[in-house]
Amino acid sequence: KIETSGLFKSLWIWILIPGFIIGILMAFQVDVDQILGNRYINNPATLLGFIGGSLAITLHVIASKGYIYRKTSLNGGNAINRTILDTNFVTLWVVLAFLLFEVTIFLTAFDLKILFNGMSILTPFIAVLVGFIPGCGPQIIVTSIYLLGIIPLSAQIGNAISNDGDALFPVLAIAPKVGLIATLYSAIPALIFSYAYLYFFE
Repeated sequence: KIETSGLFKSLWIWILIPGFIIGILMAFQVDVDQILGNRYINNPATLLGFIGGSLAITLHVIASKGYIYRKTSLNGGNAINRTILDTNFVTLWVVLAFLLFEVTIFLTAFDLKILFNGMSILTPFIAVLVGFIPGCGPQIIVTSIYLLGIIPLSAQIGNAISNDGDALFPVLAIAPKVGLIATLYSAIPALIFSYAYLYFFE
């Protein structure tokens, strides 16, 4: 077996540093590819994202197969080890969620904008229901289609309040009833604030 503190860990950290900076710039709608593009690499930010994502997925798969020691806090792992393991897991599910979404839209030629324009009163409610899904993948998709102008801000507000992200996974594993009740509780303020914003501002 390979220790997570070896070559993979070093490579992961070296990709994390520029990736973190690029991620912040992209969050502010900065076209990093246009800024860093050159005659050798047209889309350096996209290439770095592809390499980092591929590395994270590969590490998660081979760790789950037992080829890498999964060093957590229970067996001598430190904060960096836990960060790498958790990030690899989240990255895999985000990629799968986006892949499923994009392939479905491509194969069906489905226009989401037409769908939500025809049912604007239900859009916040649908976004709140999506927030019930454990994990951050579906929530990132909701944010993406909001940024594309497909759904209104009221729907984004409802989804942001109702979702528990990846924190819901351990809760459902340890105390599923409590997790479900907590999720339902979060739906109440999500619906109130999202529909209030829809009524007063949209």
